[in-house]
Amino acid sequence: MKIRLIHFILLFIVSWLPPNVNADPCLYDEFNGSVLDETKWNVFKGNPTVNAGSIQLAGFSGSRADTQSKTVCKYGTLQTSITSSDWKPQRLPDDSPTKTDSNFGFENFTGANGQCHYAVVLVANGHLGILRAEPDAQGNCSGDPVNQNYIAISNWDAVRASKTIYITLTWTPNSVKLLVSDGGSNSGMAYIGTDKPIIPAIPLKIRLNADCKAVTGNPGCTSDTDETYKIDNMRVSGEPLLSLALTGCTNCKAGDTFSVNATVENPTSDTVKFELKAGVTQPDGSEVNISSITNDKHLEVSLPAGLNTALELFKVLQIPGNLQKGTWSYEAVLLSPELGHTLARDVKYFTIE
Repeated sequence: MKIRLIHFILLFIVSWLPPNVNADPCLYDEFNGSVLDETKWNVFKGNPTVNAGSIQLAGFSGSRADTQSKTVCKYGTLQTSITSSDWKPQRLPDDSPTKTDSNFGFENFTGANGQCHYAVVLVANGHLGILRAEPDAQGNCSGDPVNQNYIAISNWDAVRASKTIYITLTWTPNSVKLLVSDGGSNSGMAYIGTDKPIIPAIPLKIRLNADCKAVTGNPGCTSDTDETYKIDNMRVSGEPLLSLALTGCTNCKAGDTFSVNATVENPTSDTVKFELKAGVTQPDGSEVNISSITNDKHLEVSLPAGLNTALELFKVLQIPGNLQKGTWSYEAVLLSPELGHTLARDVKYFTIE
């Protein structure tokens, strides 16, 4: 049954709101010049070299190369290309996993003792690695992370054969997707969604790590060779975040007030444009788009850099008595304007009695 929505008022006013000047930017580095920009990076091990728009990391002489960004990113998309002759196969001829700890992506060690390990990374043996520690009551961690998941990248051998791999790693609250390509006809993917509740939910830094040849008495190296990787310009763009809260009734009767608040965040230093879609699903499964109070079903909005704010998104002053009884849902989605990719989504459920 089609219902009239004259009681529904959309109050989406993001464009009027000021940015939060305390937001941390994510990372962009073209690796220009001849030395690493120490305002952006910390070097923990090794001696990375910078030349002609790339940084080279080499593990050697029983020591890995380990470089980490100074800024943190709260979710986002990392894009870069990496060239190496040391990309490993996923399995050895005896079907055992290839050993390497070279990895590139989002990672950090935090916690009260600095030993709680979280990561969302491309591992150089063709896997997407997801690590999430479980601190004890005092906030300390020891040993390897309790939660570890390694997802094989499809078509990995064909992609790594070119030696140069183009990487897009997207980390959101609900999923992680890793896309790899040789720049031509070969590509692969690994994905993990909310059915695996181990996705890190804390800000992470960017870590670039080249492994070294394993030697007796040195647990810091795990590979069968010293490994070298050349990384071209790197950009980490953040994804907008959206969370909904029902601030009026949840078990609603005729005459009650129903309202939805939204917290919207753009954790990056760039303005992000998106298309908003919002609506309700009725108990019979029919959907009603209420993204706009006009006949236009598309509402495009720009989020200022660093925005982090709460606002009233939707309100019904008095629920009419002729609505379907049962469980309803209110859903809001932020989509990329060009291709309609989902950037952020949340849904809340309520009943009408």
